[in-house]
Amino acid sequence: MNTSISNFLYKFRFLSDFLAIGGLCFCLIMTIVTLRISIDIVDEINEVRDVFMRKSEEFKMYADDASYLIENGQHHQKYSEMFGILIKS
Repeated sequence: MNTSISNFLYKFRFLSDFLAIGGLCFCLIMTIVTLRISIDIVDEINEVRDVFMRKSEEFKMYADDASYLIENGQHHQKYSEMFGILIKS
């Protein structure tokens, strides 16, 4: 049984070598593609996180300004000024 398999592989050794090398090259290419896609996904996640962190700081600044105005009792006057400026522009 082993002899017939060995004879078959010996007869088509170039074909089997070609298939083995092709399989290894395919695995290498797929590994590189997977790594590149993974790196791109991580970069996108970091970029989205940075955008949301900047936005959260901006919203925190607006919330602090609003709470300061409300604590000092000036919120009605300041908001009407802000809306007046927005409407005029």
